[in-house]
Amino acid sequence: MVELKQVFEGIGLCEVKTYIQSGNVLFKSNEAEEILREKIEQAIEASFRLPVTVVLRTAAELEQIIGNCPFSMEEVAEAESSSDAECQYVALLTHAPSQEKIENLNAYQNESEHYQIIGREVFLLFHHSIRNSKLVTGTSLAHLI
Repeated sequence: MVELKQVFEGIGLCEVKTYIQSGNVLFKSNEAEEILREKIEQAIEASFRLPVTVVLRTAAELEQIIGNCPFSMEEVAEAESSSDAECQYVALLTHAPSQEKIENLNAYQNESEHYQIIGREVFLLFHHSIRNSKLVTGTSLAHLI
């Protein structure tokens, strides 16, 4: 994470902080999202020889995501009671998915795995572990990006 922080600082980003070993980085910038995303992706690939897709959100957008949870307290409580692991997740996308990609994802939804898409976020609720979820493996959620 030290090297990742140095990459972000090296392209002129301010107040760079990494979050545990997650690959998540907090920083300040006034650049437009698309330009900034491309700049970071290029810097990471040049430094680590690893092509990645960078997903950016502002602090205000993260607050809005927290407030936009489409699942009721009852739905979350029910999922929590039937799971021995975390049951609620949010997948952040670079762009809102097309209707065609959303329709492809519908085939993987079932009574114990639910999702709702709001803009560029996919809210997920699992009654069992995410580990074996068809929503997040194979040709489903990964292909919304």
